[in-house]
Amino acid sequence: MLDHLRLTDDDQRVHIFHHASFLEVQKHSIVLTVSSPPGLADETLRMLALLIPSSDPATRTWFTKLPNYPNLDKRSARDRRLKTDDRQLQNFAFWRERLLMLKQVFDEAQPQSLSQWWYDGRSGLQWFTLWVAILVLVLTIVFGLIQSIEGELQVYASFEALSPSQPSGSKGARTNA
Repeated sequence: MLDHLRLTDDDQRVHIFHHASFLEVQKHSIVLTVSSPPGLADETLRMLALLIPSSDPATRTWFTKLPNYPNLDKRSARDRRLKTDDRQLQNFAFWRERLLMLKQVFDEAQPQSLSQWWYDGRSGLQWFTLWVAILVLVLTIVFGLIQSIEGELQVYASFEALSPSQPSGSKGARTNA
C-alpha cells in the first residue's frame, strides 16, 4: 500500500493498490493495527472509485482485462458511486499529496499521437483548434491539387488551339507538281 499512487517511469506509470477485497475487510475490521490507521481503507476505496469510475463502463472493462496483471482484484472496479463531497481534495487526508502530484502530471501531459489528440477532452478549445487546422490543411492541399490539374488542362488546351491544324483530307498525301 506504500506504493499507492506512486509515479514511476518518468511519470508514465502510476501504481495503484488494487486489493479492494483486503480494504473491505480492513474497513470492517474491529482490530486496527498500527500499519492501518482508521479511515485509510475507506479513503483508499474512495480513491479507487475516483480512478476507476463506475459510470464509465469502458474504463471498468479496460481495468478488469489488463493483460499483464492476471491477479488483479476485480472488486476494485465494482460499482462505487462517489458523491461530490467525497471527491473533494480536502476529504483525502492520507492520499492528498500523491493525488495532487498525479493531477499535476495529468494536467501537464500532452497527447503524443493523433488518436490521443482525438480522445483528449481536457481542453475543448485546443481540441477544436487542432482539428480545424487539420481540416484547413487538408482542404488547402485538395483545392491546390485541383487548381494545379485545372491549370495543366488549360495550358494543354491553349497549346492545342495554337498548333497549326492540317486539313483532314491531306493527311499523309503527297502532292505532285
